[in-house]
Amino acid sequence: MNLKLKFTIDKKEWLLAHAIDEKRILISMILVIAMFLVIFVVTKQPLIFIGIALLFAAVIVAAFLAVGRFMLLNDFKRFKFADAEIKWDITDDYIAIDSINDFHSDTEWSKIVSVLENRNGFMFVLAERQFSWLSKAAFKNPADLEKFTELAKEKVKKYKLTVL
Repeated sequence: MNLKLKFTIDKKEWLLAHAIDEKRILISMILVIAMFLVIFVVTKQPLIFIGIALLFAAVIVAAFLAVGRFMLLNDFKRFKFADAEIKWDITDDYIAIDSINDFHSDTEWSKIVSVLENRNGFMFVLAERQFSWLSKAAFKNPADLEKFTELAKEKVKKYKLTVL
């Protein structure tokens, strides 16, 4: 396989690439709220206290998400590939990434720790907090997307399809 793709990392793609982090925060906050609700119900608190606790929890969740979104957009402004065209060259042996900012990376498939696929694209995890994002929008042909998905599943041991 020799597949050549290109796409631009704009604000929308930046947010899509980091949506997994936002959703994990949201899920964590909902679990904490559920835990507090159980405590309130088990200790037989009056309904007014439960209502106030729910309202307070909703405000906290909204604040966390708003601050998180603000921080992501602020990070995008400092990102050296912001609004840059990224070119991907995908073969059976490696993935090469180039940008107009004189960045070049050749990564052998064996060096990729895991791949997370969601409805918007693929996150190639290279280290604990290091990843490359490949948008599904970069694939102009559905057959190329299917071939790539099969190749990634074959080459990377930890391949996960996620709804997050």
